[in-house]
Amino acid sequence: MNDNIFAKARIVGIEEILQRLGAIRAGGRGTRLLYHCPFREDRNPSMYVNTDKGTWIDMANPDEYKGDTIKLVEITLNLRPLEAARYIVGDSDVSSTERVQNSTPRRVQTVDSIEYTVEELKHPALLDYLNSRKIPANLAKRLCKEIHIGRLFYIGFASQNGGYELRNKLGKRSLGNKNISVLGTGDKAIIFEGFIDFLSHLRLYGFIADHKYIVLNSVCNVEKVIEHFNVFGMPQYVELWLDNDEAGRNAAATLTDRLSCIVEDKSSVYAPYNDVNDWLVASR
Repeated sequence: MNDNIFAKARIVGIEEILQRLGAIRAGGRGTRLLYHCPFREDRNPSMYVNTDKGTWIDMANPDEYKGDTIKLVEITLNLRPLEAARYIVGDSDVSSTERVQNSTPRRVQTVDSIEYTVEELKHPALLDYLNSRKIPANLAKRLCKEIHIGRLFYIGFASQNGGYELRNKLGKRSLGNKNISVLGTGDKAIIFEGFIDFLSHLRLYGFIADHKYIVLNSVCNVEKVIEHFNVFGMPQYVELWLDNDEAGRNAAATLTDRLSCIVEDKSSVYAPYNDVNDWLVASR
């Protein structure tokens, strides 16, 4: 019986499985493709896939992370081999990163042909992840939702266009087109690269009155911040809490140059750490 499940699992194409796991294709052609790893944060895509053989390898750690489709699901969803095979053939209710079973029906929504549901943030796996990043559950529950896409679930942070930025222990993705997130009002603004850094800042300093909080959700959204200020008014003062890497420094330089107000780069506060959350985790 189990041999039959493994045989069925190996018939399913690796591209289909990668799509179900939420992996993002970054390039390649023919039978050799390049993806962002679905089981870790992978800013520079490093997973090479051979669709003809149904195999993959993570070049960031090629000795440990490579194999067939069953191995890929094992690692991504933290499953045993048989559970991974059953997940592939759709014959199991896997734990770990599956949706929580709930007797209350959820309204299914759709964006870019992706069906998803939204509910209050409560799944223990997501709360454990937030705890590992030193983010209090009660804080996250006030500002985030729980998003389910198929068998996967994420912490969801809403953006201005009705989409969500998604995060769990396996990585991050977007639902809908990328956009900024804006919270609060005031003549001073604090800008972050990602919502985990925003939550980290709130954990450290609390909500500051008369401040507008803006989350880029991607350094590609710098122009959207400038457009927002042009429409809703330029603040008197802006703090930048962006990543201590080349992309963060470039975004900080652009905002400093383009905004007609006082701009203070706060990245030295959490150096040598890459971002506010890394600093928070290391200091608590």
